Amino acid sequence: MGRPSQDEERAPADSGRPARLEQELLRAGRELHRLSRENEALVERLRLERADREELLAVASHELRTPLTVIRGFLRLLLAGEAGPLTEEQRRFLEESHRSCEKLDAFVEKVLEASREPGAGAVLEVSSAPLLPAIQEACDSLRSILAERGLVVVVGVEASLRARFDPGALDRVLLNLLGNAARFARSRVEIAAREVRVEGRPMVEVCVADDGPGVAPQDRERVFEPWVQAAGAHPGGLGLGLAICRRLIEAHGGRIAVSACRSGGSRFAFTLPGAGQ
Repeated sequence: MGRPSQDEERAPADSGRPARLEQELLRAGRELHRLSRENEALVERLRLERADREELLAVASHELRTPLTVIRGFLRLLLAGEAGPLTEEQRRFLEESHRSCEKLDAFVEKVLEASREPGAGAVLEVSSAPLLPAIQEACDSLRSILAERGLVVVVGVEASLRARFDPGALDRVLLNLLGNAARFARSRVEIAAREVRVEGRPMVEVCVADDGPGVAPQDRERVFEPWVQAAGAHPGGLGLGLAICRRLIEAHGGRIAVSACRSGGSRFAFTLPGAGQ
């Protein structure tokens, strides 16, 4: 008899290939079905989370605005002299309180505006402006807290230094950073700003430094995440302040980070676009 052809020799080895292919297709089909179910579950979970967030924002806005309306009403009456004459210092305190109420009301409105569109970021109105007045306004808003703690505040910002920023957003960032510094500083808070270049772009770096205990190296990235507080943080906070700061600064195209001061304490630095951009 003659020797079998090559096709006849391969036949036994190839006879099981259709069955294997069918099994692989079945496995792939089951895996696709499993992934599809997981995807559907994820979509539903995201939908429920979004609904919960919208409900929370609606409740929070109502709960904030109701007392704000009452507070602003009484402040207007006091400023109008309805409860008697005011000293110059009393009027200044009431005017600052009224401005803070207006800022909070505007912040609530912007948060709600940003939440109306899926994936919407911070709503900013950016323009070129000097930094020093914005920094001084934030310091004035916290003057009573800083004075109560007996803290010295040193501002090292040139009057001619300008950047591009949203005034309301920058005010919230500065109030958060200065408020944190006031809680942790032992005796001194410093605010400085300078022109820098980041990846070839002209930027302005603003830093708020204190002489407190500082942030541990392992916490320096985590403190910017929502609901996270560093070890040693004062109880009662939600861990949202720095997360909001990062969101607002990144919406400007900048970055924010914390490092240790040479003499101890924390140095929070963030960047804003230069005035020429």
